[in-house]
Amino acid sequence: MIDPWGSSIVDYDKLVNQFGIKDFSELLGKIEDPARLMKRGVIFGHRDFDKLVPLINGKKDFGVMTGMMPSGQMHIGHKMVIDQLKWYFEKGASLSLSIADMESYAARGISFEKAKEIAINEYLANYIALGLDLTADNVNVYLQSQNKTLNDLTFKIAKRVNFNNMQAIYGFNASTNIAHLYVPLVQVADILLPQTEEFGGPKQVVVPVGVDQDPHLRLTRDIAAKLNEEYGFLAPASTYHRFLTGLTGDKMSSSKPNTAIYLNE
Repeated sequence: MIDPWGSSIVDYDKLVNQFGIKDFSELLGKIEDPARLMKRGVIFGHRDFDKLVPLINGKKDFGVMTGMMPSGQMHIGHKMVIDQLKWYFEKGASLSLSIADMESYAARGISFEKAKEIAINEYLANYIALGLDLTADNVNVYLQSQNKTLNDLTFKIAKRVNFNNMQAIYGFNASTNIAHLYVPLVQVADILLPQTEEFGGPKQVVVPVGVDQDPHLRLTRDIAAKLNEEYGFLAPASTYHRFLTGLTGDKMSSSKPNTAIYLNE
């Protein structure tokens, strides 16, 4: 089982075999001007990225989605995601950027006010400094707690999932608080939000993540199929990059200062 809130170093080959993640290198020759992390093999796996390739090559309509959980300073591991977002943006993607204040409260106990402060002063400031134009017309930046469309969608998603589903995917048990149990459903809504009518309707969307986030993608793909008749949602594509090893040999983490090299250092 993969824990999105606590995974460390992983066996990538085992994950590919166990969870059906496909080898990204098989697509590399089909992508015009691939991103540096693709060419270097840092991005090692994918789900349905082959459906994005003709859209990327033709600069046709597609989306890229990511989220930030404001819990501390940004480190150079975060830069891998920003570099990917920049590449997709240059290829014509619309960008959806979720500030996961609900997740930071449920998983880390950080207040909404503090999460917003960290997001603005640390995360968004670094995104801009590293070259992303967050004021562009095709960029949507939002706080989970303040997005009504997102929260309405989350409520509908919750009706399609039961506790046994969540337990099987995330290992939740009787001691898991309801807020923590609910947050993955908010993240599913985050991923599907770019396909709602407010943002142009169904489209191919890619989510670049570390492999520890794959449980969220598997759940989202299942929910997208269940809501296809009502919303027309397409299953999101995803790419998986290798973790940047921290200074202690484990995964680099904002919440563990002795593992990280921060972007402001």
